[in-house]
Amino acid sequence: MSLHEPFHHVLPVREDLFNGGLYVTHVGWEKVLPGEPYPKQRHHPEFYWHSWEEGRVLPEFCLAHVIEGRGESQTRQGQRRLEAGSTFFICPGEWHRHRPDPEIGWSLVWIHFNGGVPCRWVADGAFGANHNFPVIENPRLFREEFERLLLKAHAEPTRNSIHLSWMAVGLLSHFCESKPEDPKEPETTTGDALVDAAVQHIWNFSHGMLDVPGVVAAVGAGRRTLERRFLAAKGHSLLEEIQHCRFTRAAWLLVETDLPVKVIVGRAGFGSHEQMRLVFRKRTGVSPEAYREAEGSARA
Repeated sequence: MSLHEPFHHVLPVREDLFNGGLYVTHVGWEKVLPGEPYPKQRHHPEFYWHSWEEGRVLPEFCLAHVIEGRGESQTRQGQRRLEAGSTFFICPGEWHRHRPDPEIGWSLVWIHFNGGVPCRWVADGAFGANHNFPVIENPRLFREEFERLLLKAHAEPTRNSIHLSWMAVGLLSHFCESKPEDPKEPETTTGDALVDAAVQHIWNFSHGMLDVPGVVAAVGAGRRTLERRFLAAKGHSLLEEIQHCRFTRAAWLLVETDLPVKVIVGRAGFGSHEQMRLVFRKRTGVSPEAYREAEGSARA
């Protein structure tokens, strides 16, 4: 890396960036020496904090690349050793965890992003069934482009721009491809491919006017069948999954952006401010406004 000290930046996301196809939210570079605890608190804001024991689920995409050292990454689909040059890619709503080898350590770079474009690419199968660990055809160019994006973000950490968005698209182009004509059966995370398809559709499109009938239509199953199998696999209903996704997205927007609450209502997929307020009351005991104030104070 051309940079001298590790960093992370949670980038401001202006309202106009949400109207684009992709926006970058969080970038960073970390170095973990042999024997150091992981994760390092200073490199993981509360929203992004995770432990190996619990893992985490984010309402956005994560793309990470190992520069040096080695470690491991795990999703519901399986566990993978990560060597220098390895890349892993996580979709919104996907449980995951990762850590460096305690005897070796690592140097890791990452970006988080979201938007309608990558969500549509996932829905179209552009990343393939094994998108968590993509094969990069030109590793040298991929790393150079990754570094350029990080350098730009690090130079102006209080700004965000469409330029960063296009640079992120460039990174994705290294492993984004047309959907194969004869796709393989996708790997499942719950053991039920129908349920997995419903979960992915919810996390990709619940920022819009998505409802249970819309999910049912998208996966091409009978409503009673899908709801029965969803409850068996996930332990809760389709509607609860939609609400959980919207709550998670709204909570992130409240803490990490300065968007007005009335704007966040729509960006998170809620039909009204009252609907979002009821969900926050149920899950946190406070209103969205109080949640923003409390979390902001805690991070100050």
